[in-house]
Amino acid sequence: VSASVILAPHQVEVVRRILTDPLQRYLLADEVGLGKTIEAGAILRQLILDEPGARAAIVAPKALVWQWEQELAEKFDLIVGQEVTLIAVEDLPTLRGQTSGFTTLVVDEAHHLIPRTNEDGERYALLSSIAHAIPRVLLLTATPVLSDEHATLRLLHLLDRIAYPLDQPERFREKLARRQEFGELMIALDPTAPLVFLRATLDRLVVLLSADELVQSLAHAAATPNLDPGERTRLIRDLRDHVSDTYRLHHRLLRTRRADVDWPDRIPSLTVDVDEDERAQALWSAIEDWRESALDELRGHADSARAVRAELIHAALFEALGSGVDSLAHLLQRRTEELDGGDAPCFDREASWTRQTVQYTAHSCLRQRYGSRRSNRRPTRPVACGHRSDGSGPHEPGRDRRRDHCLSG
Repeated sequence: VSASVILAPHQVEVVRRILTDPLQRYLLADEVGLGKTIEAGAILRQLILDEPGARAAIVAPKALVWQWEQELAEKFDLIVGQEVTLIAVEDLPTLRGQTSGFTTLVVDEAHHLIPRTNEDGERYALLSSIAHAIPRVLLLTATPVLSDEHATLRLLHLLDRIAYPLDQPERFREKLARRQEFGELMIALDPTAPLVFLRATLDRLVVLLSADELVQSLAHAAATPNLDPGERTRLIRDLRDHVSDTYRLHHRLLRTRRADVDWPDRIPSLTVDVDEDERAQALWSAIEDWRESALDELRGHADSARAVRAELIHAALFEALGSGVDSLAHLLQRRTEELDGGDAPCFDREASWTRQTVQYTAHSCLRQRYGSRRSNRRPTRPVACGHRSDGSGPHEPGRDRRRDHCLSG
C-alpha cells in the first residue's frame, strides 16, 4: 500500500483482507480510535493506483467532510474533486443517477443512516440504490452493531441485498443466533484435510442446513469415498464459499477490539513531538488540561457512553492540532456550535474552555496562562504513525486519533 502512513498490524490485516477479496464490500466496525479512516484511506489509495481512472465517492457527516478532505490529501495524496468526490450526508441526493462513474463508495458513520423515521427511510432507500449500483462498498461504524439486529441487517443489506434481504428478518435472526457455530464449522472445513477428519463436519452441515439444496449436493459429493483429492478440495472450497457468503455474518463484517491490539486506555495521555508554531506549545497544554478536567468529571461515574464521547472529542482535538493550529481552530468552532446547540459538555467549564481556546488560535492571550502553568512539560505535537522524529523510539502506528470519529459522532 502506497501512502505516507505506516499501518498498525491490525490495519495491515484489514487492508490485505479487503484488497485480496474479489468482492470488496465490507463493514468496518473497529472500536473507537483504532483507525478505520486510515484503513479506508489506504484501501482507496491502492485501488486508485491499481486501476487508473477509478473514482471513489465518500459520504460523511457534514462535520467530518473537511477533516476527510484534509486526511486524504495529507496522508494518501488523494485530492477531492479529482479521484475522490466527497459529499455530506445531507447532500446524498446529488448522487442520484450519478453512480456510473464511481468504482468505490465509502460511507462514514454508516449507522446514522439506518432508518428510524419515514424521512430516514427515504434516505436509506436512496443510499441502498447507490450502494447496490457501485461495485466496491466500505461502510464505517464504531457502533457494536451486532447488539442491534435492526441496524445490523440494514447495514449488511447495503453490502449484499441477496444474502441479507430486508423482508426475511427471521432468517437473519437465525444467522445471528448461529454465527459462532458457523464460524467453528468453517474452521473445521479445511479443504486440505483428509476425508476421515472432514466427515463429521460435513454431516453436521447436512443436518444444520437441511433446506439448502446446494449445501446438500456439495456435502454429499465431497463425502464420496475414493474421490480424486483435487476434486474433493474443489468441492470443499465451493462449500466453504457458499456457506460463508450465505450464512456467516463475519465474512463481510470486520471488527477489531482495543483489547486485541494492546491499544491505550480510554482518554490516554498521548506522546508527541516538537511543533514549530509558537502557539502550539500552549495549545498542547490546553488540550491536556481538557483531558484532565474530563477525567475528573468522569471519575466515580459508570456512564460508558459519556466516557466514549469524551474519548472521541479528546482524540479529535489532539489530531486536529497535529495537523496545525488552523485545523484545531476549525474543529473548535464546530464544537462551539454543538455546545451552543445543546450538546452536553464533557465537564462543567468545557464551553468556556472552547471559546477561550478558539480566541487563542487567533490571539496569544492564553499563552501565558497555559504556557507558564505547564512550563515543565515538553512542547509537543502528535505523530500519527511511524517513529518519533527525535529518534527516541517507535510510536503508535496508523492510529486515527482525531476521532474515530468526530465531535458529533
